[in-house]
Amino acid sequence: MNPQNEQGTSDETTSTKITDATIVSLESTDSTGAQAATGITHNKKAVYGIVGLVLIGLAFGGFYYTKHQTSDAVAIVNGVSIARKDFDDSIALIKKTAELQGADLTQPGIEGEIKKQAVDTLVNNALLISGATAAGISATDADVQAKYDELTVTLGGAEALTARMTEIGLTEEKLRGNIRERIIVDAFINEKTDIESISVTDAEVKAFIDSISQDGAELPPLDEIKPQIEAQILGEKQQTIVDDLLKTLKTDAKIEIKI
Repeated sequence: MNPQNEQGTSDETTSTKITDATIVSLESTDSTGAQAATGITHNKKAVYGIVGLVLIGLAFGGFYYTKHQTSDAVAIVNGVSIARKDFDDSIALIKKTAELQGADLTQPGIEGEIKKQAVDTLVNNALLISGATAAGISATDADVQAKYDELTVTLGGAEALTARMTEIGLTEEKLRGNIRERIIVDAFINEKTDIESISVTDAEVKAFIDSISQDGAELPPLDEIKPQIEAQILGEKQQTIVDDLLKTLKTDAKIEIKI
C-alpha cells in the first residue's frame, strides 16, 4: 500500500462491530447472527464471508497501537502509530478464529484479503478511539468488570471463558483491554449517531428471506430463525451508520498507510 491521507483505507465495511469481533469469536465457533441459524451467507461475497464476520469486532484494543510513532509502524492515524507486531497479532487472531469457524484459508486471494482487512480494522478503530478520547469518553474499571462478568456468564462460567480464550490465543489482559475499548467506542457511536433508534420491520425480514430463497436455499420455519434474521438485518443497519461516522472522521484525519 502507499501512504495516503484523509481517505485512509478503502474498505468501509470494517468498522466496529469490529468492536465485537474478539467477543464474537469467544462466543461462537461457528458463525454469527442469521448465518448460525440458517447456515446461509446472505452476503454475496461469500468467499470472504467468515473473515468479514471475524473482523466485525476484532481490533478495538489500546494494546493494538501505541501513542507514539515507531519505526516498524504499519500505519499512523492522527499521530498514533499502529505497530507491526499489533498488525501481526491481529492477523493471527483473524486466522485462528476463521479456522475455528470452518473457513478455508487456502482459497486464492484470502491471505491478501486478511492482511488488508486487518490494517483497515486497526485504522478504523484508531479513528474511533481518537474520536471518543477527544469527546472525553472513558470507561471505569467497574464498567469493564461488569462486561467481563456478563461475558463469563454467557459462556457458562470462568473455566469455559478461560478455555475459549486459550483456544483462540487471547489473554485476559487483552480481553479486558478489548472490553474497555468496546465500551468507549460504543458510547462514542451512541453519542454521535442515532444507532440506538433503528429497528427491523417484518417487511425487511420478508425481503431478506425472499433474497435467500432465490438462491434455492432451504430454511427452517420462520419462527425458529426470525430472531437471528432480525439480528443480522439490525447489524447491517448499524454497520452502515458506523461506516458513515467513519467517513466523517476520515474527512479531517491524517492517515498514513506504510505497508
